[in-house]
Amino acid sequence: MDVYKDLEMLCETVEHELADANDKIQASGGKITAGDLEMLDKLTHMMKSIKTTMAMMDSESNYGGDYNSHRGSYRRDSMGRYTRSDGMVRELRSMMYRAPEYLKGDIERVISKAERM
Repeated sequence: MDVYKDLEMLCETVEHELADANDKIQASGGKITAGDLEMLDKLTHMMKSIKTTMAMMDSESNYGGDYNSHRGSYRRDSMGRYTRSDGMVRELRSMMYRAPEYLKGDIERVISKAERM
């Protein structure tokens, strides 16, 4: 169970969705509907949250020890795996709340893996 790898995969999925949305907008002559704006807003917020979470995990990994923030702690166990972090789970739940319906299942799977660690 590698939560970091799961986050990378989720990030790639969001990138593909953003590219698809851009293709749709370009195909319509650059016209953006209210639905397009809402979807783009959710996807970009999700991307930012994923990247922020990954950056926190990288920071802890690069400097060793614990990385503490107002969102919780990211720690590695004796085998180098990240242990469950209430902060990370909170961030993922926040992302899930803002995510389009079709991505919520993927985020829930990452949360479940993080909670089992």
